[in-house]
Amino acid sequence: GVCELLDQDESNQPYGAALQQQKTVIHDSELTPSARIIAEMRRYKEPFFHFAKRWSEQHQMYFTSQPLSVEQHQFFAEQALNSLNKQQELEALDEVPFAEYLQHYFTQS
Repeated sequence: GVCELLDQDESNQPYGAALQQQKTVIHDSELTPSARIIAEMRRYKEPFFHFAKRWSEQHQMYFTSQPLSVEQHQFFAEQALNSLNKQQELEALDEVPFAEYLQHYFTQS
């Protein structure tokens, strides 16, 4: 199959292992990501908002503790600048005032 083909040059056969893991999930729905989230929410007795906030904060702590290389920092700075420039270009193309746009939007059927 496809996994065997992809795993040909891989000593630990990650594609076959991933496929096997997904086959296990098919036979045990408690292993699905959504079931695992629900189980964790029950364990902590928390609503989804608090679950998502807690995980977001954990991810933030992890990624802020990983310093960017000079090249990575430069790449993201350039991406941000390009994005802002593109936004300005798009906004300059607007020919309809926002209030008129909203009026047109809400009168559509």
